[in-house]
Amino acid sequence: RRAVSARTQATSALRLSKLAVPPVPPNPPRSAYELQRVWNSLKHHPDEQARYLRQRVTPDAIKRAFVKSSIEPDLLAEILKRMTEDTERTEGEKMTHEQVAGLLDALLSTYQASVQFKMLSSSELGHFRSLLTRLGDSQVARSVEGKAAHMGIAATAIAGR
Repeated sequence: RRAVSARTQATSALRLSKLAVPPVPPNPPRSAYELQRVWNSLKHHPDEQARYLRQRVTPDAIKRAFVKSSIEPDLLAEILKRMTEDTERTEGEKMTHEQVAGLLDALLSTYQASVQFKMLSSSELGHFRSLLTRLGDSQVARSVEGKAAHMGIAATAIAGR
């Protein structure tokens, strides 16, 4: 009886967790607060966070949200991780190279970006390196690398490439 009851509870919890997925907002975030709020509401739903990045978080939205305030290193690390996971998908929708390049460039353009990137751990910077590698030897990859190098994060993030 206990096993059946536990299985029933687990099934009910799974159904509830699927129903409780907050919707991705219809518009890009207008502020750092809004981006952080939506991101946190999707914390337990990594696929939805990736979808939010793909569909709503444009390079312009990132630049606009973080023009006067810096992006928190935790949020930066989570975004880089989610972008990496999304580009590694083998099926379903995933970010294009243009989206990856645009978002990386935008993240490097945020207020005090050089400080925020330097606060990332080596494993978190590994996501940045992985994304650059996925861009290949393209003009956009070289542009993003050049911007990162100019900011002084090349030695830790790009040198291993």
